[in-house]
Amino acid sequence: MKELTSLDQKIFNLKIENIFPVISDFASYKNWFPTNPEMKLIKSTPEKIGSIIQIKTGIVNFKIELTRIIPNKEIIVSYTGAFEGQGIWYFFESTNGTKLLYEIDLKVKSPVVRFFSFFLNLTALHSKLMTQVFSGLEEYLNKTYNINKNGINNSNSSQSKIFYIKSD
Repeated sequence: MKELTSLDQKIFNLKIENIFPVISDFASYKNWFPTNPEMKLIKSTPEKIGSIIQIKTGIVNFKIELTRIIPNKEIIVSYTGAFEGQGIWYFFESTNGTKLLYEIDLKVKSPVVRFFSFFLNLTALHSKLMTQVFSGLEEYLNKTYNINKNGINNSNSSQSKIFYIKSD
């Protein structure tokens, strides 16, 4: 059986407490998930566990269900359909904000995907998609928390204090 494993990461200039609720809420994915592949919310639960999204790209179709949450540390999801296995979102504090990692360990169940995997590097394709996912997430978070591209919060309208060092 063909496998797809990948570990992708990005550092965000925000605290875990700002990022975790967005990742754990499948209903928010429509605000930042790339439009290709197509993502559709199938089920949303108040406790988040049991929420399901469907991903469709061409004829490849699979579902992702949120199965476990360890607040501000991990989110575990299960894949069914064209892929079976699990994905794990990891959240780590870093000196620059939050390091977000996404790891997958999947078995390819779709005969079409299995055929194309002989010619295409599935891990590289997945990592390319994750670059788009992280980029969309960063843009959404920056708008939500009013952060500019340099990581500076624009919500404070006061001017920084100016001071002088005087030598004798």
